[in-house]
Amino acid sequence: MAHHGSSISYQLDKTILLTGVVTEWAFVNPHPQIYFDVNDAQGNVAHWAVELLPSPSMMKNMKVGWTRTSMKPGDQIKLVCNPSRVAGAKACLARELEINGKVWPVGAGPG
Repeated sequence: MAHHGSSISYQLDKTILLTGVVTEWAFVNPHPQIYFDVNDAQGNVAHWAVELLPSPSMMKNMKVGWTRTSMKPGDQIKLVCNPSRVAGAKACLARELEINGKVWPVGAGPG
């Protein structure tokens, strides 16, 4: 059995900070996805996607409340993520995540 590596898709040596509004929360295998809109300084909207590393079953095992209803369209998010390796892509890999001001774990770290 094989699995893709994150370093193939994302620049693991770089991080960016994004804030936006959730448009869709896909609590699916193999990795949950958040789709969200980010406004730039000129008021233009950019549509982004962020991948979370744990699978839904791993997220449930974190025992912090991850479910299909953990977020909904309109929720405010702030995240630190690794950008895509594809120039101009509006996609990243989550490293730190806040939903409506509450910090949510996105990896299988301590606690």
